[in-house]
Amino acid sequence: MKPKGLISFVFCLSLYFSFGSLVTTAHAESVNNVNGIEISDETFNNLLSLGFTKDEIENMSEEVYNLNKNLKGEIVASQTQYLKIIENPDTIKSPFLYNDLQTDPIIVELDEATYNKEVAQEKKRAEENQISPMDITVESSTSYKTMRTVIARLGTQNYRLKQSITWSKMPSNRYVDVTGIGINPSFWGPTPDSQYGEQKWTTYSHMSGTQSHSAIYNTSSTKWSKGIGGYALRIDLPNDSFGGGADAKTVRSLTSYMYYAVRPAAVNNRLDAFGHYAHQEKNSTISPSISLSGLAFSVSPTTSFSYHPNTHVLKTNP
Repeated sequence: MKPKGLISFVFCLSLYFSFGSLVTTAHAESVNNVNGIEISDETFNNLLSLGFTKDEIENMSEEVYNLNKNLKGEIVASQTQYLKIIENPDTIKSPFLYNDLQTDPIIVELDEATYNKEVAQEKKRAEENQISPMDITVESSTSYKTMRTVIARLGTQNYRLKQSITWSKMPSNRYVDVTGIGINPSFWGPTPDSQYGEQKWTTYSHMSGTQSHSAIYNTSSTKWSKGIGGYALRIDLPNDSFGGGADAKTVRSLTSYMYYAVRPAAVNNRLDAFGHYAHQEKNSTISPSISLSGLAFSVSPTTSFSYHPNTHVLKTNP
């Protein structure tokens, strides 16, 4: 027979560790992102259900968090595209050469496993060779990009269309790109003032180390092209800076996203979202003009842009 004192001690010790476990678990159910925002596990999952990626949430600004933290959503359709872009094939690459020597890129769509394998090989090759961006090389430059297009249900006949871009390897030409999502204007229409976009990138220099940067495209931004057939966004891609000696900065990472909401304009049984992307290959003093309606997408001056394959996301019986 055990002494009563021993039994009481064991019982209290058990309660102590049980309580401590609960406290630890509760603490683990929230995370602080890079901007110091404490995000509960529930809210984190809610943001994922709105179409945000894990990386976008971990780097989310307070403004975007406040706009979305109380929304409930459900991803009902999505498509992720993995692209390998062979830029300026069979031409000499140098920052000192004129853009007229450039030729149209070769764009290859890969499966996810092949994409990840090739990106890892490219990063290893760059680390081993220590190639300076100022060197002249007869090799073509190859960039890698993913594009994810999502339809998320916000409520009854209320949907958000979202598109995320990640450059796993930087494009050599970085001017003004256009990302957009088209819809069928006969059956759906954009919800006014529902659009939002953001671009994030990091730079590195020997003097300053790694630095984070961002650009916001809210409802008052002039970078939006809005029409009944969809919304598109003009994005100024950041470039390397070669001046400044030890503080010369190179772009190390580059991501962006845009979204807007839609509601039905007529009775229908499907919601089509067409994800589009145009990459500017040659510099131009003319601000690009955008035409977007459903599957149709064009940017002028047309000779300055290459068009990446579109995505097509479908929700039936919305």
